[in-house]
Amino acid sequence: MPSLPLLRGGATSTFVVECYWPEITEEQAREALSRVAPLQVSSGPADEVRSLGCILVPSDGMVLFLFRGPSEDLVRERSERAEVPFDRVVESIQIGVGE
Repeated sequence: MPSLPLLRGGATSTFVVECYWPEITEEQAREALSRVAPLQVSSGPADEVRSLGCILVPSDGMVLFLFRGPSEDLVRERSERAEVPFDRVVESIQIGVGE
């Protein structure tokens, strides 16, 4: 699968899907991630949404799913189809070490 362009000058953005999920466990987060990752929203290459993993904060009952894709709507659709109990989807900027 070809890699998607980065936010800088690219056609895709990074999104965070925020889930406030009291008493979430690592096992539940992994299971939700396994539902989100393989789903395909559309067959067109311009509509590709890619899961980048998640960050679990069990002490706060929160998991943040990370995606790269062309629009918030497509990321929201992916999350809804996977039945992830999210509160909101927000565009974010992923900054790596040394960037």
